Amino acid sequence: MALDKAVALLDSATAATGVRMAVEQTLNDRHVFFVGSLLDHKAISLLDGSEYAGWLKALRLFAHGTYSEFKADRSSYPELSARAAWKLKQLSLMTTAAKNARPAYDDLQRDLDLASPAEVERLAISCIDAGLLDAKLNQRESVVEVRSVRGRDLAVEDIPASLAKLDMWQAAIKASIARLEAEAGRASASYAAGQEMASSVETVLGQAVVSAAAAEPEAAKGRRGAPGGFMDGAGLLRGVMGGVFGRMGGPARRDPRRR
Repeated sequence: MALDKAVALLDSATAATGVRMAVEQTLNDRHVFFVGSLLDHKAISLLDGSEYAGWLKALRLFAHGTYSEFKADRSSYPELSARAAWKLKQLSLMTTAAKNARPAYDDLQRDLDLASPAEVERLAISCIDAGLLDAKLNQRESVVEVRSVRGRDLAVEDIPASLAKLDMWQAAIKASIARLEAEAGRASASYAAGQEMASSVETVLGQAVVSAAAAEPEAAKGRRGAPGGFMDGAGLLRGVMGGVFGRMGGPARRDPRRR
């Protein structure tokens, strides 16, 4: 039975008996895990003060509570079917996993009245299959390794703590954005410096090409034997690089053969 069917039953209920039936069917439905919205339905108030008031308490338990709370005050709740009790254990595992990412088999077995470690694993697997947990079983260490867990219905008294967590999360996000902006600024400055260097290299190389073209006639004379007629390739390269580094602020190295 989907939750919308429970809402339809509550819409048509005119007495506490009908409301009790809708609540009981919802708690027994293995596919419905989030029932907090039913607490706001106007028909639910018919249970308050009636002979079925225990079902109102049970609905609140399935919305926000745990199996340990049920065990501690079992007499104030109606008798739960095996299916409903199993679902309450699933919900309780969700609550535990939200606080502890590596709950131990022994603790779960004790707190949830599970018969054996194999029963703990069966419960965890049922939660994984239902999409309530993203986890894996570590049989060597006898723990459930939880990666993520769906949030349960939020109780009114839990709202301040949840808001505080959201404020902390917002502050962390703002700090991360500030760090990213600072890194982006440094990257932009490095890029600008690289562009300036590339422009300097391009200018010096252009000048070198012009100088080399102008010196070609003299170089030809030098090759015919005229003394001191041209600069060899290594000397020209040193001259070009000296010009580049000179533009960058460093001294150009002098050709030791030149006086």
